[in-house]
Amino acid sequence: MTFTKALGLLALLVVALLTIACGSDDPTATPDDTKDAAILGEPFTLKVGQSANLAEVDLTLSFISVTQDSRCPSDVTCIRAGDATIVLTVTAMNGERDELSLTLASNGEATAQSFDVAVTVSNLLPYPVSTSPIAPGDYQITVTVR
Repeated sequence: MTFTKALGLLALLVVALLTIACGSDDPTATPDDTKDAAILGEPFTLKVGQSANLAEVDLTLSFISVTQDSRCPSDVTCIRAGDATIVLTVTAMNGERDELSLTLASNGEATAQSFDVAVTVSNLLPYPVSTSPIAPGDYQITVTVR
């Protein structure tokens, strides 16, 4: 093998490794990032694994998971619309934690109380399609804290 071919193969290997390291399609991978401070009364979105700081009330809201999703797929006619259950945690600055489990109707919203605030989830995306399963890390919610 010539030096030029070996150098070319090495460059190709480096590019392949960088591509793998920078873009994971692992459905179990969750983002480990915290959004900037969310504002009370203003809707914001969270993906599974994301958190939002609510500085006005010294709380952090984290979207943990969707534990069940029986919403009727958009390309199917169902007798029942179905619902989805999501798990959130609210953490106070002193480390005290409250876990919330909210059941969201397909075209509705769900609200729970925690640490003197009301947490309302008004949207869960993506909406199911019968031919395309939703990976756990693909879910995102719209939340308003009052």
